[in-house]
Amino acid sequence: MTINAEQQSSQKILTISNVLSFIRLLLTIPIAMLLLSDGVWAKYWVCGLGLIAILTDKLDGTIARKFHQETEFGRIIDPLADKILVGIVAIVLTIQNHIPYWFVVVVLLRDVLILCGGLYLKASQRNVLASNMIGKITIGIISLYLILAILNIEQLTPVSIIFLWMSTFFITLSFIVYLQIFIKVISRKD
Repeated sequence: MTINAEQQSSQKILTISNVLSFIRLLLTIPIAMLLLSDGVWAKYWVCGLGLIAILTDKLDGTIARKFHQETEFGRIIDPLADKILVGIVAIVLTIQNHIPYWFVVVVLLRDVLILCGGLYLKASQRNVLASNMIGKITIGIISLYLILAILNIEQLTPVSIIFLWMSTFFITLSFIVYLQIFIKVISRKD
């Protein structure tokens, strides 16, 4: 039994785009450590590393599509890296009273429900849903809100409030879109 090139490509783990997603996942550690430190420059280092994480998120999908390196592992590691990084940063910022508790609950609840749905689809139908544009926009807006919260500059308070509510709106919208796709996939007849 031979595996065609497309199947072989979809089963690869070590691709440039997957390495970028893994780097984003690893950036969670220094970002969390810096957030928890009292260093004067820590928040600026966090923002710099955050921008690198955002860049890797943009590049991984672009590279995967351009070089036909889209893999099942990539469909898992990319959104998982986003969810872990955003979740850890949101938890630390909530502990430090930089963002409201209800916001971190909304972020984590959405991510846990999407993760459970993804695990169910993988187990029951051997299907891994790819990230969609609304999900990517949501992560981008949440990231900008978290960066504003990290900087904690008083003059940005109105902007931060706008991004808080935009994030909440997009979290809700992305969950609704995911739920629609999930229902569509599980109701398909083979």
